[in-house]
Amino acid sequence: MFKYLKCYLLLLLLLVGSFVGAQSQQDSGMHHNKWLQEALTAKDIQHFKDSVTLSILKEQLKKGNSTSEQKLLKEKLDSIQLHASLDISKEMAEIDAERANTFPVPVLLFSDTVFQFYTSIGQYSAAQRAKDLTEKLNYLYKQYPYQPDSLTIQAHADIYAIKYKNEVIAGLSATDALWENTSLKILSEKLVQQINIAVAKYQQENNWTNTLKRIGLVVVLIVAILLLIFITNRIFISSVKKLVRSKSKTLSEIKIKDYKVFSRPHLLSILIQILKVIRIVLVIVYLYIGVTVLFGIFPATQKWSNNIIFFVEAPLRKILSSMLHYLPNLIPIALIVLVFRLITKILKYFTKEIERGQLKIKGFYSEWSRPTYNLVRMVLCVLVVILIFPYLPGSGSIAFKGISVFVGILLSIGSSSAISNAVSGVVITYMRPFKIGDWVKVGEFTGHVIEKNLLVTRIRTLQNEDITLPNTTILNSQTVNYTKPIRDPNTIGLVVKVDVTLDYQTDWKLVSELLKKAALLTEGVLRDPEPFVLQQNLNDFNVAYQLNAYTLQPERMFFIHSDLLHHIVDLFKEADVNMISPQYINIKKD
Repeated sequence: MFKYLKCYLLLLLLLVGSFVGAQSQQDSGMHHNKWLQEALTAKDIQHFKDSVTLSILKEQLKKGNSTSEQKLLKEKLDSIQLHASLDISKEMAEIDAERANTFPVPVLLFSDTVFQFYTSIGQYSAAQRAKDLTEKLNYLYKQYPYQPDSLTIQAHADIYAIKYKNEVIAGLSATDALWENTSLKILSEKLVQQINIAVAKYQQENNWTNTLKRIGLVVVLIVAILLLIFITNRIFISSVKKLVRSKSKTLSEIKIKDYKVFSRPHLLSILIQILKVIRIVLVIVYLYIGVTVLFGIFPATQKWSNNIIFFVEAPLRKILSSMLHYLPNLIPIALIVLVFRLITKILKYFTKEIERGQLKIKGFYSEWSRPTYNLVRMVLCVLVVILIFPYLPGSGSIAFKGISVFVGILLSIGSSSAISNAVSGVVITYMRPFKIGDWVKVGEFTGHVIEKNLLVTRIRTLQNEDITLPNTTILNSQTVNYTKPIRDPNTIGLVVKVDVTLDYQTDWKLVSELLKKAALLTEGVLRDPEPFVLQQNLNDFNVAYQLNAYTLQPERMFFIHSDLLHHIVDLFKEADVNMISPQYINIKKD
């Protein structure tokens, strides 16, 4: 056994010496491959020692020593093999656990992936190994002529070195083989084969003959793109000329009922703009395809071509994918909108029936039907928005929620007066103080109502002044309606009054007779019921009379009042009744 131990130590010293010699040789000639020596860590040396020990033990077993000695050697051999098997199983389990979260680093020659690294070796990461091998592949590509037979495999315990002549190209460890689920020898042979194929392929593709062919293809491609752009421009110009010449025959105005949406010149301008957009889009497509194909012709620029395709394809694919994923959300949205439209159509039908008087509901006035329909429709719209909101794209994002809160704060702060006016408008609608066309007096303004909506009411005075009154103002003010008594079957009509003061010397019976006669002479005053006179007050120096005359024309009440005054003055002059009402001032002399 002592003899075997000496042999073992001798082989180990030779191994360490070879490592040191290789280190000094690569430091002097091949700086880029120093990781190969550094990769032989203590673990790798232990694997090598185990391999040497296994070889020695197997040789001793073959020599046929004594039974006890063979038994001891067999036990030691089984122990080393079991230990190696357990190490491999443990490492394989660790790799399987990390496989899902580990992404390989590709080694590229131009646009082809030659190999992939999953793990580090020594202090060199997978990315650094891929970078080094990529540089070496470019080095091999530049070797003319390239000799595939010079690419060899050299085994160093658990590390296989790939060499081209005396230059180390790459190194593979047993861990790399475990990641690929194969043996280290097979993996090394596969890498050598892939390197030979890739280098030979690109050297063949990039020889002078193929380069000249590619240059010819580039020229043809550029000419084809320019020709397509020229043809597109000619077609555009020809189409525009035809449209201009035949606009009176082919183009007709677009109308919705009596409203002209698009005239012929306007429609012609829109069509020309559409043609311009189509032309620009086609030119962009030509250039995009041309640049993509142009970069794809040369191997050195194929990566750029792939990047250009990716930059356009990725957003389009993402948009298309988002649309496809969003399609299931359209089903509940469509159902909600369908139910909403069905309900609104039913409500609109009953609204029209109530307006026409075909449907009567006790305590519900016909003029309430349209405002009630609008109010219910608005509530339904809000409900539909609330129901649809969760199905909108991006509704759950923080940005969307932030904007919604911001808009809500703005509306709550800036629309307080608008909300109060809207509430007042709803209250006024159901109070029914007036209708559109009624003559009303609100505060100091008198006129007929020309518009009434949820926020404001507009009236037009006798002088054609349009007054806009907020609904809160109307709700907080006294409103006089001069037209409503005309519509009320229990009311005779509107009373126009005139106040007159006369002295005590004038007979009150004569005054009453003259005032009634003046009322009957006035156009627009009803004969039945006949006008009447009231004695309003007995003042210190005169008597106050009030003439009241009925009319069914509230829109002429100002003119009727003026005519009454004319007739009163004329009749009193004819009757020689003095309309001067004297006032006496008692002055005492001391």
